[in-house]
Amino acid sequence: MRTMIIARLALPAALLATLLATSPRARAETTRCHEITSVPAVIATQGVYCLKQNLSTAIASNPAIRIDTNNVAIDCNGHKLGGLAAGDGSLATGIQAIGRKNITIRNCSIRGFMTGVDLAGAGGGYHAIDGNSFDNNLYKAVHVVGDGSSIRRNQVRDTGGSTRFFQAYGIEVSGSGVEVVDNLVDGVLGNDANAAGIKGLSTSGLLVRGNRIRNVSSSTADAVFGITLSSSSSAAIIGNTVWASGALSAFGIGCGGTSSAARGNTVLDYSDANGNYACTELDNSSN
Repeated sequence: MRTMIIARLALPAALLATLLATSPRARAETTRCHEITSVPAVIATQGVYCLKQNLSTAIASNPAIRIDTNNVAIDCNGHKLGGLAAGDGSLATGIQAIGRKNITIRNCSIRGFMTGVDLAGAGGGYHAIDGNSFDNNLYKAVHVVGDGSSIRRNQVRDTGGSTRFFQAYGIEVSGSGVEVVDNLVDGVLGNDANAAGIKGLSTSGLLVRGNRIRNVSSSTADAVFGITLSSSSSAAIIGNTVWASGALSAFGIGCGGTSSAARGNTVLDYSDANGNYACTELDNSSN
């Protein structure tokens, strides 16, 4: 399949900075941009890129959009980037950047991929995943590795169902000083394995605040978590609301025995023992 290569002159730095700083709440369409007209596509030059129509692909591996440079913003203007046609065994990624810095993804509707957005790799960071909608992604909706990254105001629905990966995570982050703020995660299903709405893996100074998480479950008795930390330290888990899923082994918030604090969270329909697990607890409400 022919891959679209996008390599144009970068937009002025001032224009790029303006887009990166603009709140997605304004929802103004980004028109001064390099349009991505088909996928698969490769972005090889710094700048602002956008969708002006829905795009879909049936590729079963590799990314639909691959970013091969730093300082890139993609604004989908509310349009869809779809991969459902590849089926439940897909290994394709919606948008991927490995070892890059300053990647912004906003106003996208990303569905049907193994991983919706995958920003990982050594040396990367300072990413922003802001104001997007993810649904029916098979393994992870959002996977971000990199210091100083921000995942805000996204809607993540119906993650899981891969025939290749049995675990499922709505949002998974790694790095120092990462923020996961004001997201909705609704529906994460582990297929004969564990699952989590939000997972911090090897983080330091992680902030998880103001998120709403519900319907995290497994097809078996494997443990599921609304919010969970692994190999992480000094996290602040503040003001989140987590609803129980009915799973046999369900935990609301699990700090994994690290030096992390859960404060002002509302954890509903769990037993007291499982509502907040191995966290320094301050003013949480659990029933």
